[in-house]
Amino acid sequence: MLNELASPYGDCEQRLAYAFLQALFCRATASGDHCYSTSLAVAEHTVSFASTRRLALKFQEAAPWSTFGHVATNDALLQTLDGEPALHIVDVSNTFCTQWPTLLEALASRADADAPRARLTVVSSTAAGVVAEIGALIEKFARLMGVPLEFRAIAAPALSRLADALCPEKLELREGEAVAVNCVGALQRAGCGDSRDSFLRAAAACSGEGVLLEPRRTAGVRGRRRRSGGR
Repeated sequence: MLNELASPYGDCEQRLAYAFLQALFCRATASGDHCYSTSLAVAEHTVSFASTRRLALKFQEAAPWSTFGHVATNDALLQTLDGEPALHIVDVSNTFCTQWPTLLEALASRADADAPRARLTVVSSTAAGVVAEIGALIEKFARLMGVPLEFRAIAAPALSRLADALCPEKLELREGEAVAVNCVGALQRAGCGDSRDSFLRAAAACSGEGVLLEPRRTAGVRGRRRRSGGR
C-alpha cells in the first residue's frame, strides 16, 4: 500500500510516505550511514544557499513552535552566561544558524555591560559552500550589532563521526571562555544505541565547564562555569 502511495516527486503526503519507507528500509538493513553519506554527496552538487534558505523559511512557517524554541533557548543562554566576557557556542543543531541573530541582538542591547567576545562553531553536514555563506551573513550581522564574533565550521559528513567532531582539539576550546553546546535536533542525527551515547558523552565533556542545551527543552541548562586550562 505504501509503495503505491510513495513518490519523491508527488504531493506532500506522497513525499512523506517515500521518506518514511526509505528510513524504514535503512533501519531494517542497518544501512543508514551509507544512505546518509550518499545523500550528502548528492546534496553537495544540488543544494545551494538559496534552496537552504527557502527550506528553513518553509519549515518555520509550517512549524512556528521552532521560533519559540529559539527564543527560549537564547533566553536560557543569556541568563546562564550573564557576565561572561567570552562565549563559545558549539552549534550541533539543524537550524542553519537561524536562531543566532536574535541572540546577537540581545547581546548587543545589554545596557549594563559591553558585548562579550563570541565564538560560534557550527558542526554541520550541510554543503560547505552553503555553510560558508551562512557564516558570512552571521558575521556581517554581528558587525552591525557591534558584537565581536568569530565563526568557524566543522564538517561532520557521517552520522557516526558526529561525536568525533566534538573533541576539544577540533573545537579549539580556549582558556577563560564559557562553552555552550546547542543540541537542538541533534539526537535525531546521532543515530541510536552506542552512537547516541557517544555523542551525549562528547557533548557533556565539551560543556563540562559551560552549559549543555538539550533537545526539546532548556531545563537541562547547567549552572554557569568557566572553562579553565586544566581540562
